[in-house]
Amino acid sequence: MKNPDLPFWAVSSAAIQPEAQTPAARVDRPAVRIDRPVVKPPWLELLDEPQGLRLRGGALSKIVVNGSAYECGKLACAGCRDLLLPEHAQVAEGTAGVLRIFLEKTLHFRGHPPAPLDLRTARGEMGCRYRREGDLLELDTFGQFSTPDGSARVTLLVQVPAEVNVTRRAAIPATGATFTGTWYAEEGRPASEGWTDLPTRPDSDLTAAPRCGGCGSRRTRLCLSKGIYRCCMDCDHRAEEKRS
Repeated sequence: MKNPDLPFWAVSSAAIQPEAQTPAARVDRPAVRIDRPVVKPPWLELLDEPQGLRLRGGALSKIVVNGSAYECGKLACAGCRDLLLPEHAQVAEGTAGVLRIFLEKTLHFRGHPPAPLDLRTARGEMGCRYRREGDLLELDTFGQFSTPDGSARVTLLVQVPAEVNVTRRAAIPATGATFTGTWYAEEGRPASEGWTDLPTRPDSDLTAAPRCGGCGSRRTRLCLSKGIYRCCMDCDHRAEEKRS
């Protein structure tokens, strides 16, 4: 009702008060469960594959598949007294007369290559090679590269007999890398003449994978969000030192 004592443009406060409403009765409805598929990261799905693959994210291009491939091979070393290894190779005690070699091939590329870089198909571009001169046996790696957009590396774990002397060789720095159509080739590396490629097979045990410092598990991964750390997937341990 209008108040005749108020001007036409004024509105009484009672006119704008909302009408009292009776709260509606609560209706209990059954909960609806929505089953959504669990999306796992690629490296977790392929962690225990018999092909020895552990894929990871971090690629900015759809034609790049990063990760690590684990392989193993053996080489007879009867009559060998000295063994020359790359400076970053790891050494463990082995059995007499044979070298057991475990490889970790890692690709971490964040650029846009002119052709696909897929670790699953390009793992053969990296590997280990050897040559022997008398009682000296020398091992080396091939296929690694380093560019501003990413890199690939090969890490060795060699089980050496006790009677063989181990010497490490300093790495020869490369002067650059050129894309050859399927892979990057480092410039300035020694020629392959005189070397023989070591036959390898997939290592489903991931022997060359880094171990957790807390529980000893090989189920570790790179935590790029926290720095280049090796984080365990079986416990809460996080390495305090960065991996070189």
